[in-house]
Amino acid sequence: MPIRIERIAEKDLTVFVVTGVLGPGEQLKALEKFYEGDPTRHVLWDFRKVEGERYFYEDVKEIVAFSKTKAHLRPPGKTAIVTSKAVDFGLARMAKSLSEAMEMPWEAGSFTSIEDAVAWLDVSYLGPRETEERGEEKP
Repeated sequence: MPIRIERIAEKDLTVFVVTGVLGPGEQLKALEKFYEGDPTRHVLWDFRKVEGERYFYEDVKEIVAFSKTKAHLRPPGKTAIVTSKAVDFGLARMAKSLSEAMEMPWEAGSFTSIEDAVAWLDVSYLGPRETEERGEEKP
């Protein structure tokens, strides 16, 4: 699965790092794992290295609808979506709009910079590259 989940408990943050081609249902599987555990207040989706085909409206709607059914399990907080390609940024904005329309108990934001996303979340996060360079793996 091209989604690595980093849970950083001391920052009440979960980071989903997406690399390569994202297959059908993989984002939902990652969300299921997130909600099976101890969901954090803040979430960062890092799509900067995703490749291949993109989602469509129905896919984004399904992901947001699934999250809505699990909303009671997560404390109010923020979800940041970081992308590097225009098409992905558009999809992230769509997810943000759907989240607002579905009255999710957390704010959603879309960004093209990891630094802007982390500042908006008001947490410190050095990114997956540094974690890998130190040879650490976050649970």
